[in-house]
Amino acid sequence: MRLDPSISAVAAVAVLTATTFQFGATPSADAHGSGFVTKGGHHIKTPPAVKAVPVDNVRDFGAVGNGVIDDTNAIQNAANDAANRHIGVFFPPGTYLHANAITFNGVPVTGSGTASQLVSNNPANCAVILTGANVSIQNMVISTQGLVGGTILSAPQTATLVVQTATSFTIANDTIVTGPGVWGLLVLMSTVGAVNSVVCDGNGLFGDIGVAIDQGDNVTVANCLFQNEGIGVVVFPDGGPSQYRRVIPLRRLLYLLASAMTLLYRATTPGVVHKALKSLLLVLGITSSLRIRYIIAEVQE
Repeated sequence: MRLDPSISAVAAVAVLTATTFQFGATPSADAHGSGFVTKGGHHIKTPPAVKAVPVDNVRDFGAVGNGVIDDTNAIQNAANDAANRHIGVFFPPGTYLHANAITFNGVPVTGSGTASQLVSNNPANCAVILTGANVSIQNMVISTQGLVGGTILSAPQTATLVVQTATSFTIANDTIVTGPGVWGLLVLMSTVGAVNSVVCDGNGLFGDIGVAIDQGDNVTVANCLFQNEGIGVVVFPDGGPSQYRRVIPLRRLLYLLASAMTLLYRATTPGVVHKALKSLLLVLGITSSLRIRYIIAEVQE
């Protein structure tokens, strides 16, 4: 599992609703129990606390968990049985390989922390999909590390973890590790959900997205760590009530600013504006990353 603490990260605390996007305060400890949390005068719905329930152990359905044998069918059979009996699914320690998407419908899924890993080897159909009411996944590692292909909204199964047409969902205490261009968590057409204490670890590419939300309502993202991500949180404006906001690392902002100023510098003739731009670019180069300094070097005379 790739978790490099030396890479600068952005810790984002955010609340997303149909009309607001706020940073700062975290929902109160009893927010899940009460069903509402107040932010800036807005009453935001939150899912109920995930209750302990009997579980199906995926090993009892034939899952091996050695990272070599394809456990897709065993896991899906456990998920289907749990949905029919209104119980949960448990992953004991192990690396569970799945070659196709897995769907949990209204099922609480739990693991044993970082020792329980769901790993995909198929970039075209790699998602772990949560749907239905009161679905959740906690204490797991969900990984598409090493997969190359990229995620698009029209093919949600190409994301690492997908919450689709779900209500009252919870994603908590998970680690999501992704391949280049593969999104971590995609929340699609879902309402009243909490994403809390989740680590999203990308590859440092601009197309790496930690959490993407499209047509989401009353979705809370709090206490999450975005490491090596191009964008921490993005809310798409297409086709739904969600507002469009991004959480972008400061170093990324400086890089984008330097890039824009470099283009402007090249377009101006020598003079006062030209010298002023050069001075600002040099300051950015001193205070920012090596990547920005490389751009600055192109305009030095």
